[in-house]
Amino acid sequence: MLVALLSGDERPPAFPRGLLSRDAFFTPTPPAGAGTPPAPRPGGSIASTTAIRGWARSQGYDVPDRGRIPATVIQAWEQSR
Repeated sequence: MLVALLSGDERPPAFPRGLLSRDAFFTPTPPAGAGTPPAPRPGGSIASTTAIRGWARSQGYDVPDRGRIPATVIQAWEQSR
């Protein structure tokens, strides 16, 4: 079906006429929060996730190498400061 659409053999009613004859364009939008510094955590400064992960591992917490750090780990880190 995709080949039929791109070759012009099939024209679904949802697409406007001449859709494929127009010039392609792309206008990127800035990422959410671009240019805005991260908000400080309550009661302290902003720490890198690397620092938090390192501290958590030294305390015996099981934290992933990537992705979100569990809230309980972040709370424990903040309380230790």
